[in-house]
Amino acid sequence: MKLDALAQRLEQIPLVGALALAALLPLIDAVGGLFGGFHIPGSSAYVQQLTLWLAFVGGLVATREGKHLTLSTAELFGDGVARRVARVFAYSVAAATVAVLAYGSIAVVAVNRQNGKLLPIGLPEWVSECIMPVALALMAVRFAWQASPRWRGRAIAMATVAGGFAMSLFPAEAVAHVWPLVLAVIAGALLGAPVFVAMGGLALILFFRDLTPVSAVPAEVYRLMYSPTLPAIPLLTASGYVLAESRASARLVRFFRALFGWMPGGIAVVVAAVCALFTTFTGGSGVTIIALGGLV
Repeated sequence: MKLDALAQRLEQIPLVGALALAALLPLIDAVGGLFGGFHIPGSSAYVQQLTLWLAFVGGLVATREGKHLTLSTAELFGDGVARRVARVFAYSVAAATVAVLAYGSIAVVAVNRQNGKLLPIGLPEWVSECIMPVALALMAVRFAWQASPRWRGRAIAMATVAGGFAMSLFPAEAVAHVWPLVLAVIAGALLGAPVFVAMGGLALILFFRDLTPVSAVPAEVYRLMYSPTLPAIPLLTASGYVLAESRASARLVRFFRALFGWMPGGIAVVVAAVCALFTTFTGGSGVTIIALGGLV
């Protein structure tokens, strides 16, 4: 239990710290512009690296807590042997896919190390980027461990990981016949593997069929992480969480109902006004629907 508590703290501290800094750095630049143009040199580079940490450490925490987005078809089996077998299969697919992604991300970090890019404080960027293979490797271990409460199920998951790496030994003429692997990944997703595993697994298989290095998948993820608009996603998510937990949605509904609820058709005006304001702060209509749907 002490080890579990220590592991949780080692994950939560950098996650919360990265989120706080990702929100604070742009705020300092925005406020500093009003007072003599003060800004933090290279703040955008820091925010990009913090977003990388948020994504991968957040994924590691989600694996621990079972919060990854999944399909719920496995619930149809009920408790019993069929459900346990389905879980072992799904988590074995997840462990193998994430382990191969971890291997590919090592190649991405190695290439970036050769580029020699430095953060403004003098720290090589590749040092920060090591969070990718480390987090993915730990996620693979967790998926294998969670495959079953019994060692037999966990051994099957670890053997599946070894099988994923053994694909590199396939002869060239066998590489084109990968459709059974595609079906296995789809079946794993239907039986409870996270949706990101299905997307990543299919990408790996199709790249493998075309003899493209598996590092192409994490390299594309890394490229997307450097989008200047991507840091807005975790910040908007945090904003939506604060609004939901503080019951701001209920207060907004009461406020606009007091303003417009008395007029004919006022409920439509109330809904439009509340959703427009709430979406402004959360950045997504889905979050607005979840927070306000039951109220309106």
